[in-house]
Amino acid sequence: MDSRVKSVNVVDAPAKALNSKLKSVKLVDSPPDVKSERRKWMLLLRNLYANIIVFFKYLIPCEAIFSILSCVALTLVIYYTMEKSYFGSMDWVILGFAVVTPTSMSISFAFKRRELALRSLTDLKSTMLQIFIAHASWDWNAGAGRKSHSDKEKWIEHADAVLTCLLNIGDELVRYLTLPCSSRAQHRVTTAGRKDALQTICISYDLFNSIAVDRIYELSQYTEKMKVNGMNPSEASRIRQYERYVSNMIEDLRIKKNYRTPQALRSFSRLFSMFLPIFYTPAYAKLAKDSHLSIGIIFSILVPLALTALAASVNFLEDPFISSMTLDGVDVREELVVLSYQQLIRMRSKVFPFSPDFIEINSNKDTIQICTGRQSSFYTSIQKEGMDKEGSSSRKSRFNYVFSTTRNFNTPADNLSC
Repeated sequence: MDSRVKSVNVVDAPAKALNSKLKSVKLVDSPPDVKSERRKWMLLLRNLYANIIVFFKYLIPCEAIFSILSCVALTLVIYYTMEKSYFGSMDWVILGFAVVTPTSMSISFAFKRRELALRSLTDLKSTMLQIFIAHASWDWNAGAGRKSHSDKEKWIEHADAVLTCLLNIGDELVRYLTLPCSSRAQHRVTTAGRKDALQTICISYDLFNSIAVDRIYELSQYTEKMKVNGMNPSEASRIRQYERYVSNMIEDLRIKKNYRTPQALRSFSRLFSMFLPIFYTPAYAKLAKDSHLSIGIIFSILVPLALTALAASVNFLEDPFISSMTLDGVDVREELVVLSYQQLIRMRSKVFPFSPDFIEINSNKDTIQICTGRQSSFYTSIQKEGMDKEGSSSRKSRFNYVFSTTRNFNTPADNLSC
């Protein structure tokens, strides 16, 4: 009994010493306490205010103004010119079949394509991270393969070259996915629209060929260097498989960018949502006669406003990658330029903890340009709104902690390759 107790004390002694040391360590980089609003009435006011701003900023297109003005004008004309014995009425079922049903289907198709695009981005980011891990840390010959062929500095240079190639793939892909849309109805049936689409298509083809051909070939050549230095064929084949996954995800994102929901269905729902409420103005006038003029005017505003807002929500989801213009778009810049960069740099610090900091260089031009950084657009928007002013010290410290590993990256789209 005594020996068993003694053995336990011997095992627990180092653990107790370690715990005492950990308690004495002060976590300098630990995040501050995150405080969020929990008062229900305040949350209700915030949500109502946000919903109103979103509605008036995004869901009132020019079609809504035209339809509302037409409905109100015709309602007033019919109200003041019709006889007292007028029995105007309309069947509201056609409104549901002609506008609401096709618009709801278009929203479902567009949102499904958005979710598939998010899945493709997830697979792309994870595969790019695995490619970097393979080039930076995979070893062979029982852990002696890298040491027997080159020194550590050469392998760091090789890993940085692969990292630069992966970053270029993400940056150029962001430029490609955020190009203006060139597959709407105006780009197919009008002369001016076809000219605009031709310019966009020429730029998009050059960008996509640079990604899908030049960058992928460059990435494959780094794998050939690994094979020359003695990497096993089975492990090289696995890296080749990762490269094929990257190519597949790039092609998949291109398909989701260029091909959208049925154009005929979108044109049908857009036209009927704008013009069909005008034919219901006799019903609005009859309602005004039976109750009050203001009631008829309110209905002549609400019906076209609701239908055109529903159609506008479809247009916002048509291009899932234009997040700067819509609320529900995929923020590809945040995913590929900011988050993917942070993951790759963090993995580099894990593999090479004592190596110099990674410097991103663009040597495509005559002069070498060192990039100024990559920072989250959400953080920059918070700074623009004055979150780091006096009185917001807690929020400032919180955002400084979250984005402490990022750098400033507010360049326009034509400089994203840097």
